[in-house]
Amino acid sequence: MSEIEHSKSLVNRSTRHAKICGNFFENLVLYVLSRNGFETALVDHTGIDILARNPISGEYLGISVKGRTRNSGERAGRVKIDNFQDHLDKIDSACVAFGNATPYLAVLVDANNEINGTLVPVKNVKEKYWSGDRNLNWGMGKESLNIYKTDPDTRLFTLKFGDSIWF
Repeated sequence: MSEIEHSKSLVNRSTRHAKICGNFFENLVLYVLSRNGFETALVDHTGIDILARNPISGEYLGISVKGRTRNSGERAGRVKIDNFQDHLDKIDSACVAFGNATPYLAVLVDANNEINGTLVPVKNVKEKYWSGDRNLNWGMGKESLNIYKTDPDTRLFTLKFGDSIWF
């Protein structure tokens, strides 16, 4: 178990923290899409986690969600996706199975009292951000987020946590 700082004391994260975070990140992407008019569904399928329909273009998106949490004070850094080509193959297969949906990748990082998320077409990832190496190292630090802000094909969102009184 990893440790996080709470109320001036050190506590351990739950043994189910990774599972809880994965579910939360998927549902957070669903929420952001839904509040922007997308019809969405959480799917349990190899390769994708979410199916969504863009209300403006009518495009169907098959979205794979990847997320990481960082300990208190740690930088957001990057999200490493191992065996990225294998992952892409699974996303593509799932998108074909669901009527040729457009493959998308959502990457989220919880660090320093905020969650930053990106949503990008896989085609864009391959053309602009992946060197073809075995793994994808998706930057989520301020510098990378600033680059994504200038990319018309990449969507970003941030959820900030304010002060709270907790245990």
